[in-house]
Amino acid sequence: MVPWPSGHIVPTRKLTGDLLDPNHSQGAAKCRFLTAFGFHPQDPAALERALLAHASPANFLDIQVSPYGLRFRQHGPMPTPVEADPVVRSIWQIDPSTGLARFVTLKPAR
Repeated sequence: MVPWPSGHIVPTRKLTGDLLDPNHSQGAAKCRFLTAFGFHPQDPAALERALLAHASPANFLDIQVSPYGLRFRQHGPMPTPVEADPVVRSIWQIDPSTGLARFVTLKPAR
């Protein structure tokens, strides 16, 4: 059995350079989705807090083995500034040396 991560890290560059960047080649659609729920490029800390809240045992979906190591997948509601909690899926990469989970990506659930 794999233990729950000892903590979670959300790299700022994933927020400002991807998810909240309306001009990012792969992140623009995610930016539109997130801004519809009240997140803005000027306040990446709000999205960071929401992602950390989403990364809870209650939202645990499964563990996948990737070429980069273990990845935790989360699936469930994510708190937002407008209090309309959309269901999203997020992926977190586990650092085997520290046990910390680093945020990889998020997408709206289908």
